[in-house]
Amino acid sequence: MTLSAFRGQWVLVDFWGTWCEPCVKDVPKTERLYQTLLDSRAKATILTVAVDDEVETIKAFMRARKLTFPVLIGDDETVKR
Repeated sequence: MTLSAFRGQWVLVDFWGTWCEPCVKDVPKTERLYQTLLDSRAKATILTVAVDDEVETIKAFMRARKLTFPVLIGDDETVKR
């Protein structure tokens, strides 16, 4: 996925991890903003990138908190790009 796919939209890119306490504290805010943007049909979106986490860890984290925002999986190379 590239940012050019979202040309003409505002894009908030949020890098986070289940191991990052401040990130975990912000997750409910991210979910609320995501739902607000969906409901408003704004020309904006949120792309979240979970960094250095296992896929199953992220899935369990999302399920346990009933989170619906999209999550891309990344690593140090993703962050550099």
